Amino acid sequence: MKEALEFALVLTRKHQLLGNKIIQSTNYLEKIELKDKQIEINKQMIEFLIELQDFIYLVKLNPELKLIYTELINYYFTQIHHQINFYEIELDRLEFEATFSINLISQLKTSEKKREINLIQKKLDSFYNLINT
Repeated sequence: MKEALEFALVLTRKHQLLGNKIIQSTNYLEKIELKDKQIEINKQMIEFLIELQDFIYLVKLNPELKLIYTELINYYFTQIHHQINFYEIELDRLEFEATFSINLISQLKTSEKKREINLIQKKLDSFYNLINT
């Protein structure tokens, strides 16, 4: 567990360094390439933090692991909130479409929209768990 969190910190440092390089770079194509790398690290880290929720009780028992975890959550807080906003908008859209489907489209389409709503709600809940632990 400790090694995984330490590796996550290393990736976070790389994320920060890429951000600094993006700021310093004057080459547009290089900036795009660096930003793509940064986005990929961001996605991996948020997925890791979500997966880590299954073991959060172990992390909270160890002060050193809890400190690393807190640092990671604080660093990725803005990105997590962007994901929450995205999923909330997606959820609203799907709920609207599901309501619309009830009136005009087949029951099969309505059921499909409700499954999508449940999937998005689960993702949204996992992001809320991240910031509330």
